[in-house]
Amino acid sequence: MTGRKHIAHQGVHLRATIAGENSLEALRLAARARFECVEMDVRLSRDDEFVVMHDETLNRTCLDRHGGELTELVPVWSRTLDELREGYVLRARESQVRERIPTLREYLEEARRLGILPFIELKLHDQPRRVYDDLLDMASEILGRDGFVITSNNNANLLIRGLGVRDVTLMGILYQTTFEEIEGLGGTIMAISLTRFDAAEHAALARRAHEAGILTETHVDTMAMLAWADERGIEYLSTDVIAPDAAAEASVVFAADLQAAAHDGLAENGVVTLDPGQRLTVASPEVPFGAAFLEMRMSGACDGRFAGQEFTVDAAESTRVRHQLLLSRRRAELSFVARSACVIESIGLKVTEL
Repeated sequence: MTGRKHIAHQGVHLRATIAGENSLEALRLAARARFECVEMDVRLSRDDEFVVMHDETLNRTCLDRHGGELTELVPVWSRTLDELREGYVLRARESQVRERIPTLREYLEEARRLGILPFIELKLHDQPRRVYDDLLDMASEILGRDGFVITSNNNANLLIRGLGVRDVTLMGILYQTTFEEIEGLGGTIMAISLTRFDAAEHAALARRAHEAGILTETHVDTMAMLAWADERGIEYLSTDVIAPDAAAEASVVFAADLQAAAHDGLAENGVVTLDPGQRLTVASPEVPFGAAFLEMRMSGACDGRFAGQEFTVDAAESTRVRHQLLLSRRRAELSFVARSACVIESIGLKVTEL
């Protein structure tokens, strides 16, 4: 388990628009977008069946079976598996992609069929030993011991190692425990949050983990986060919106370089210079489902926007700007306005359809 890999956080659902969170459709879209891994969450129904669900209640992620809002709190543990399956659907923008809550077995069998590695996050607290045994037995039967990763609050990780299970990879979430405790588990990935630790702390923790031979994970959704993860050599990138590297090899529907982007006489000697207040815009065609990849080199100060994400550049020397985003029914528009003299040396914008 080496090299940079991308984890689709609860599958590819794009904020529950194109699929429900933790749905089988979101899992299928993750495979279609060429994610190597997917993160999903497990809870227990009232009759002790494993179901894939993030929240303690259904209210945020589900609708009733007719597509209506839930008017009272519905804890997952308050319903049997049949009640969960028959009474509710996972929230999504379009009714035709609203699915039933999947069981763990259904989800893992689909992950195996698709060839995608599941990170199974246990939302199970203080359960009897048999619950963890049953879950590990099921996952091992379907995927093999090296075919999944368990991630949890560290109490569950400690319990699993306490069961004598040494051949299953665990991911420890650093802000929930200590570096030493994750390191002591052996066979771990260390999740280091960019929102729980500042930039200096994150860099130091990533460096310390690598020196100890521990693989690292970070959640990234913005251009800045992706750049920081790149700088620190993070091996696993969890995301809701970033496109995996492999998506760049899909069918290209649009490509633009500096010459195509420059207009109104802005280009001279192979570069574009923007005076303060000047704007440059590049827009791609809309894609039903795809990915946009941006590579730029520039210096100066500007405010930019790429496919709905805002960014700033303020660099005296030439600097690299890179981003890659999933798209659904939208254009990969790139625009920026100079705050001071801004020199653009290169632009590469590619959109692929998935």
